[in-house]
Parts: sequence; structure tokens; C-alpha cells
Amino acid sequence: MMNDPYPVVILKDRYGGVYSHGAWTAWPLYLEHMPRGPEDGDAECDYFWHTPQDYPIGKGATPDEALADLVAQVERAAASKPTTPK
Repeated sequence: MMNDPYPVVILKDRYGGVYSHGAWTAWPLYLEHMPRGPEDGDAECDYFWHTPQDYPIGKGATPDEALADLVAQVERAAASKPTTPK
């Protein structure tokens, strides 16, 4: 994979995908930089997933699917960036 994200944290979704729409999530962050919203109460979690984030978040039914979704998002973002002439 050309644009493998690093670092990556893969977590089982606390609410089983009710808010995130994925049983597993993959984050391009260090563990200590993880936001609290997805692990907080219902209202905070709902708010988090309905608020645009500054980074992609992979989602899937398995850890591998969540990572593949994250990688695909990173690759799409890289492909859509304009190249600067040299």
C-alpha cells in the first residue's frame, strides 16, 4: 500500500457501530492523542460522530476492514491533492 498511515490505533467501537457505523475503527493517531468523544456517554459519542474531523477514521466489521477503509481514505486524499510543479 502506497500511503500506509502511521501511526494507527485500531479499536473495537464501544457502541458496536451504533454511532460510528463500524464495529471497529482505525485512527491515524497515537493512542495518547485519541479523542474522548467516541468512548464517552451516548450524547458525547453521537456528537463526535456527527462532527467533521480533521483526519480520516476507518470503519469496518473487522479490524482488517477498518484499516483497509482508513488506507483507502488516505490514498484518496493523497490522490486528490494538487501537485506542485518543480
